[in-house]
This record gives sequence, structure tokens and C-alpha cells, in this order.
Amino acid sequence: MALRHKDIDGYEEEESSEVHSVRSTLTRGEMTGIILAAAVLLYGVIAADVPVVFLAVSFLGFMSCRFFTYNGRPWGRFVGNVLQWFSLVLLAGAFILLFK
Repeated sequence: MALRHKDIDGYEEEESSEVHSVRSTLTRGEMTGIILAAAVLLYGVIAADVPVVFLAVSFLGFMSCRFFTYNGRPWGRFVGNVLQWFSLVLLAGAFILLFK
């Protein structure tokens, strides 16, 4: 008889709100990306490279918009959406400056 995953550790699927909830913690890859983006931002500021600064700020803003969106405050979702669009516009600006 083959053991299934739910038999081994008692996991049972439930149709609850917890299944569709948003993660509140960052994964290891996301944390690494934030640290690397901060290092790239520091390099861009020191080297005075505007497209690199735009790219790093865009990534940092996009990663932080999740915290504003799901914090439960009335304006959190609005601020998160504005920050997400601002990050996308910064990314487009970085590519425009890069190929100018």
C-alpha cells in the first residue's frame, strides 16, 4: 500500500479562507532579490548611472507594494496599487534611458 502525502503528515485539504490567503512572509529568493537590488541601487548611486538607479528602485517598489496592499488599513490597497504602477513606469523609464 502506497502512502500519500496526507497520510504521512496528517495534511488534509480544506476549502477554507486559509487556502486562498496571501503569504505574510518573504521567501528566501525574495529576500535575496531585495538585498541584491539594494546593492545595485548603491552601485548606481555611486556610479551616477540613472537607468540602474531607476531599475533598482522599480524592483524595490514592486516588492514592497505587497506590504501596503495587504496590511488591512483603508488606504493600503490604494497605496499598493499606486506603488505598483509607479514601479512599472520607472521600469519603462529605465529601458527608455538605457536605449536612448
